[in-house]
Amino acid sequence: MQETKLSVIVAVYNVENYLKQCLDSIVGQSYKNLEIILVDDGSTDHSAQICDEYAYKDSRVKVIHKDNGGAVSAKKRGIKEATGSIVTFVDSDDWLDTDMYEYLITEMQKNRVDIITSGFHMPEYDLYDFFTPGVYDEESLQRNIFPNIIYNKEEWHGGIIGSACTKIYPTNLLREILVQMDEALRQWEDTCYVYLPFFQVKRIQITGKAFYHYRQNDNSVTHSFNKENWEQCKYSFHYIESTWKNRVPESVLNQLRYVQYWAYMTAIEQAINAKDYGTLEAYIWDPDGQKLLQYVGYRSSKLASKYKKMTLLIQEKKIQQLVAMYILTQREEKVRNYLRNVKRKIIKLQNGE
Repeated sequence: MQETKLSVIVAVYNVENYLKQCLDSIVGQSYKNLEIILVDDGSTDHSAQICDEYAYKDSRVKVIHKDNGGAVSAKKRGIKEATGSIVTFVDSDDWLDTDMYEYLITEMQKNRVDIITSGFHMPEYDLYDFFTPGVYDEESLQRNIFPNIIYNKEEWHGGIIGSACTKIYPTNLLREILVQMDEALRQWEDTCYVYLPFFQVKRIQITGKAFYHYRQNDNSVTHSFNKENWEQCKYSFHYIESTWKNRVPESVLNQLRYVQYWAYMTAIEQAINAKDYGTLEAYIWDPDGQKLLQYVGYRSSKLASKYKKMTLLIQEKKIQQLVAMYILTQREEKVRNYLRNVKRKIIKLQNGE
């Protein structure tokens, strides 16, 4: 079977502490027909030099140095340069199992699918797509995947994981979507391009396997707090809705509301953790946030009681009670997580691991 060239795009910005582990895991893949495109997005630490070192040692590595423009700008630049017929992404603070691409491409070719997906190894658990592993053709995509592709609002959980790093796509299809994206997007930007290709292909495969190790980096854009987080989220979701209109079913656009709910709750939690109560108050009084809470029907029995309570207190604008309840809940969760980890260690010891 002919080896297909895979373009692996890595947007790099100030990750000198993690970058070597990331790049070692890519250049060390058992699948060798790779084009590795490192886009240094104006790093101010030693990341740029590290990129150059790997390009010097491995002819498959290509480095692009550019002024800082954000993740969308870096990924657009990378995919414009890609020459492989298929493409994927890696976040520069994460790393991969050695056989990730060999397994996915072998399955992709064997089952003649256009897109293939896999899962995440998270710090506390593994995360997979919320669908039965297998091959889905056009009919089964319509029937089984699209109704919950982004979010299952009845069960209150996700659908297909909203990251391109766990998937392999046709390059031309993803390029067409990415190059048109607004570079001002700073939150939830992956959502803009991860899902659209699924509506333009004939066959996909969900593997139900995880190869990709996700590092929870508290300094990343996703986890760090700034006062504009919620405004940036609203900008992104407005952009997604406007660009997806007439390209996906209305039911899929409705699923976005539930993702936006979690974006709003995350912004609330970040403001509380940062003790920025002025920003917290602004979030709570935000009319878009309040409309969102009315829309999602948060009283569902499937939603955790913590978020039911938080939602009610936000709607009633009871800021002090919200902060007190959240802090108490966080303490309880820390105790439960500690006990859970102790139990895991005991089980491993009993199993001789």
